[in-house]
Amino acid sequence: MLSCLDFCDRLYDEDCRHALAGRGPLPSDISVHLLGCAGCRLVWAEASEDLATLPVLLLEPAPAALQADLGVAVIKGMELPPALDWTAGITWAAIGAVLPALAAVAGPLPSWLAALGPLSLSLVGASFAFAANAAHESLREAIG
Repeated sequence: MLSCLDFCDRLYDEDCRHALAGRGPLPSDISVHLLGCAGCRLVWAEASEDLATLPVLLLEPAPAALQADLGVAVIKGMELPPALDWTAGITWAAIGAVLPALAAVAGPLPSWLAALGPLSLSLVGASFAFAANAAHESLREAIG
């Protein structure tokens, strides 16, 4: 025999939905449980009523005030928030990383700069290029 919890879970099964709507037979496990449980008979009746009235409620138009508020919310939602474009920053960082590394490999550098090594120079160059791009973008947004 079904427990009340299992009964409530079964209400969402296809065979029960058909029975609730009057389009199919009552499943035997549901029938047996309904005979012995007044609380679940009430739940069954409420579920049947909900199933009958819900489609009608979904076809009713929303109140005019709600539609107006929703329209305003949709229009406000269409304004895109500012987004960060990392493409230029990453590009300049890559350029900034490659140039010092190439300079370290290609030619003589001052001893204090050569001591940093190609990897360190690449990271420093990338940092400077990325920071310069961020400053450029900030100024461009501030000016308009």
